[in-house]
Amino acid sequence: MLLALGLLLGGITLAANVWIDPRARMPAIEEQFDPFLAGIDSVDEIMLVLDTAYPDATRLEKLDAADALLRRRFFHSYSHFRPDQNWMAAILQPFWDDLASPVRPDDILAHRRAACSQQSLVFLEIARRLGFEYASIRAPGHFLAGVKIDGRW
Repeated sequence: MLLALGLLLGGITLAANVWIDPRARMPAIEEQFDPFLAGIDSVDEIMLVLDTAYPDATRLEKLDAADALLRRRFFHSYSHFRPDQNWMAAILQPFWDDLASPVRPDDILAHRRAACSQQSLVFLEIARRLGFEYASIRAPGHFLAGVKIDGRW
């Protein structure tokens, strides 16, 4: 039984290394993706980059820099868990797409692709760490991050 389970999990891990999401689109020409930033895979690393690159910047300047960084960090498209990250979510994705989409900022940063909602979740975590009041805003077919600056949204 354990051998069969080990073989199954080994097969899933092997498949994950060669698996390509068939729905993943090619990046549009207007994308700002910078492959150099793809190695940033946690919000802690983003905060370190902001503190290192902009040591004398205000919180608002760091937030603007984070926005620019995130625009270049991702291709705009949904990311989904690969089988080696969450095999159950990956298997169930054809039936329950939302289950297979990462929503925790560090899980999102494990991918090169992120939809507007996923990018906003990462941005909101950065805003929280910088001490801003924030909110998520849903619009038809879109998701935005709202930040309160000088008492105004």
